[in-house]
Amino acid sequence: MLAAWLAILLTAELAALGLFAASMLGRGCAVGAAIGACIGLALGWRAALVGFLMGAARVHHRLDATGGVSRLLAWVVLWARETIAMATAYLAMTFEPLRRRPPALVQPRDGPVILMVHGWFCNAGVWRPLIRRLRRSGVRNIRTVTLRPVLGSIDAMATALDLAVSRLHATGPGRRLVVVTHSMGGLVARRWLQQLDAAAGGSVTLITIGCPHTGTRIARLGLGAAARQMRLGSAWLADLNADERARGKITCIASRVDSFIAPQENAQLPGAQAVVVPAVGHFGLLATGVTVRCVIDACRGAGAPRVS
Repeated sequence: MLAAWLAILLTAELAALGLFAASMLGRGCAVGAAIGACIGLALGWRAALVGFLMGAARVHHRLDATGGVSRLLAWVVLWARETIAMATAYLAMTFEPLRRRPPALVQPRDGPVILMVHGWFCNAGVWRPLIRRLRRSGVRNIRTVTLRPVLGSIDAMATALDLAVSRLHATGPGRRLVVVTHSMGGLVARRWLQQLDAAAGGSVTLITIGCPHTGTRIARLGLGAAARQMRLGSAWLADLNADERARGKITCIASRVDSFIAPQENAQLPGAQAVVVPAVGHFGLLATGVTVRCVIDACRGAGAPRVS
């Protein structure tokens, strides 16, 4: 469903850019200038969105730079990188339904299964950069899930996650599970863990990436039940965080300049292993080397690297 919405938006955007380019060419502009203007417009609105979110999350207070010029340069670099990361994720999510499904799981002795759980208003396509890097490092048995309903509650998405895990167990029984999550996906996984018995929960290793464990003020800008549940001070978060079963073996990867998690410290969970990345944005965290190493170490049963 989400991919269909994104495809419609992308089609509308391309049509509008095509009309704009035709108008420029009709006024005698060069082809190169028309193409450049269209690319500038396509990146411009995404850059404006990223800039707005960075301002709302006050990431300028978290930059590791001193002096006005250095801080401005650091902000611009972060802004450009996060704009590219978000645009890449947008395209990947649009074309995700066209991807070929992976084969059935192999024998249990071949190591753990990695299950990747996306965040709010996303689908499994956001994981493509990380999956490519993991496969180049020799990691296999990676599976993804697309949560539904898109604008539903986190509890409903936890039910969808449970169904996906049940299917994995049916094709590869007895395997250790490493659940890698982004943003809201971490809350979905923790709600799911809350519903497991001690034995089942003990076989799960959870990695959260940019997850609003104790809420984010950016959630007030979102739509749907899940966005309301992620707001600062929500009763839903209070209930989740009061239950120790929703914690388990967790590594929290957080960014000091996350534009979706505000305040940024809320991406860390008391009692969990913390990995703090200094200068990478919310979507940029999905492909950083620190994240790759954390997943590899979790598969090997080693502790996560500490970055601060």
